[in-house]
Amino acid sequence: MDPKGHFKEPFLYVETKGVEEEKRQLYFTFVEKCFDHLLQQSDEYILATVKRNGSLVSFFFSHLLSPHRSYDLPLDRPDGERERSPFDKHIFNLYIKLVRIYLNKDRRETSTIKSTLIKIHVFMDIIMMFHRSKRKKKEIKNLLNEAYRVNRINFLNMSKYISFLYEEVKTLKEEIERHAHNRGNLQNLLFKINEFAVALFCFVKFFHPFNYFDRMENKQTKDLILLRLIFYRGVDVGSFSLSTSAPEILKGGEGSGGSSFIHLLVRTYFEMVGTEERKHLLGRGSQ
Repeated sequence: MDPKGHFKEPFLYVETKGVEEEKRQLYFTFVEKCFDHLLQQSDEYILATVKRNGSLVSFFFSHLLSPHRSYDLPLDRPDGERERSPFDKHIFNLYIKLVRIYLNKDRRETSTIKSTLIKIHVFMDIIMMFHRSKRKKKEIKNLLNEAYRVNRINFLNMSKYISFLYEEVKTLKEEIERHAHNRGNLQNLLFKINEFAVALFCFVKFFHPFNYFDRMENKQTKDLILLRLIFYRGVDVGSFSLSTSAPEILKGGEGSGGSSFIHLLVRTYFEMVGTEERKHLLGRGSQ
């Protein structure tokens, strides 16, 4: 601690590719000791560090935005090339701790972490990085159940992420259509398909049991989050009846916002596999 009452050591995020092994291990050990010390302290200590030690937040986002995240790398990539993996557990443990602090502390005390870290896109990045870990998946699900139980899951702006997924599938559909006529950068397109697929899978996997919180009306609705995503047409349609809306679900270009998310998703899939010339999108993913 320094005189201001926070952890003063800098959390330096360094590219370690090509660095000799001894220096790499020294760096990994230094980072591990910093995080181990930090996470053993009180909530007040951790909050003070996040507020005043800017290098911690910088380290967090540098890792989260790394181009070598576990869900970005090819499945056949050797473990030795996943050189950022030593930081994964530190980032995960810190984030889960911060969310728990947010759930259990007065909102005025946690305003800094709320405005910086406790956001749906950040939370989804954490989920996507660790969705293959049984232990971490269980911890994330327990945390979400706790947040839902105390009516604080509204800290995750679901409407914002639903809108994001909608725009992503629209963009992906257009890029696949263009690729059929102009064979551009296949690797870049495959990367986008993979990232969208993981994002959609994780969103459905982790949030399908929960009801949608309407931030405009500041109340929990009876609609499942998953159904809000399926029926989304580019605008929030408000409450709806599944029985009356179901026949319209696959219709495109109708309603105030155009095609529904599920309509765009199905159309995107058929754009990708519907003709012989497009099937290579699925067949060359490992090349």
